[in-house]
Amino acid sequence: MSRKVAIVIAALLLLLLEVAMILGGRTLFSIGQEPIPARARPALNPVPDRDRHPAPASRTGSVETLLQAIEAEMDPDRQNEAFDRAVESISDADLASTLDLAASTGGPAAVNLCQLLVRRWAETDPVAAAMWTAGLPENSPGRAALRQVAIVWADLDPVAAADWLRSLPESEDRRTAFFELAYETARTEPTTALEIAAAFPPTAERDILLIHAVSQWALNQSVDAISWAMQVADTDLRQRLLAAAAVASANRNAADAAAFAVNVLAAGENRDRAVVAIVQRWSEDSPEAAASWVSQFPDIPVRTPAVQNLLACWIARDVAGAKSWLEQLPAGPLQTTGWSAYSELVEQGAAPDK
Repeated sequence: MSRKVAIVIAALLLLLLEVAMILGGRTLFSIGQEPIPARARPALNPVPDRDRHPAPASRTGSVETLLQAIEAEMDPDRQNEAFDRAVESISDADLASTLDLAASTGGPAAVNLCQLLVRRWAETDPVAAAMWTAGLPENSPGRAALRQVAIVWADLDPVAAADWLRSLPESEDRRTAFFELAYETARTEPTTALEIAAAFPPTAERDILLIHAVSQWALNQSVDAISWAMQVADTDLRQRLLAAAAVASANRNAADAAAFAVNVLAAGENRDRAVVAIVQRWSEDSPEAAASWVSQFPDIPVRTPAVQNLLACWIARDVAGAKSWLEQLPAGPLQTTGWSAYSELVEQGAAPDK
């Protein structure tokens, strides 16, 4: 064998040995690193472990999946739970982008999800939530979320929330949000709610809001609430406001509220309703005192519903006391009205006939 042939044979043997080592799981040579076992080498197209590392779906796909899961629930309670889970699953960083996609999707579920997400956003950053909502096109389903921002912002800073709403173009969503803001504010800052409501054009809806705010004010500061109501120029609205303030103040001093209703309110439907409501509230705490006041009523139409409300509250807690009062009344229209109301209540099962 010639030297040249021997060299070729040796090279072939080395090559075969290299192949055998690779197939056995180890390379023969490494350049600048430790040998890597063949089974540990990364595959060119690895299959992800979906249980441990889910493949990231597109944001659009994620929102669609959430909405599909919500819409699949037919039971209202379970659907509400699905909404709650969906809201909790969105991180703070993804709120804006998720809202963008939900608002563009449309449909009842998407609209509800937008409102819930905006409400959550407003709890931590009302300005950002307000800017996102106001940036939606007019008549966009997501614009209904304006009211959610207003409700949440009312607890944080109702004045700032009102200023924001005033800066928006006139629209039905803006108007609805203003009313939501005022109603929510009335719970804690009734005077601010009145300032907001007073700026609205005169409508039946506005008047109801004013009455609600005055009632809230009168619960703790009846003198101030009544003084404010006295300044209202509209006669009918003024009477309704004063009646509402009187009824609300009955929670603190029913005797004074009753005297105010009879002596200050003009005779008519507003006074009658106020008297009946005051008697009902008074009867819940002190039916004997309420009965003594009702006994002084002249024979006018409002006396009948006042007596009926008095007895309804009284026999529910002390049927013997109510019956004793009726027995001690002098014979006449008042006693007749009382016994008639008592018998009717007993027949309806309001109290046993003892």
